[in-house]
Amino acid sequence: MLEWAGIGFGADMNYMIQKSLKRLAKMSGASSLRLFGKIQCTKQDYWVAQGELLEAEEDPANAS
Repeated sequence: MLEWAGIGFGADMNYMIQKSLKRLAKMSGASSLRLFGKIQCTKQDYWVAQGELLEAEEDPANAS
């Protein structure tokens, strides 16, 4: 229904977003990724996604 109203990314962009999220999940080891949206700025745009890591990464600076 949103697409009918002209709200959305379009079929081509949806395909690229899906492929990019799959690639991000594979590279980072994250699961259950979801897209929050796109932030349009003057110099470049930012895509915001959220996911869960299967294993928490340890920060060496905080390790005691």
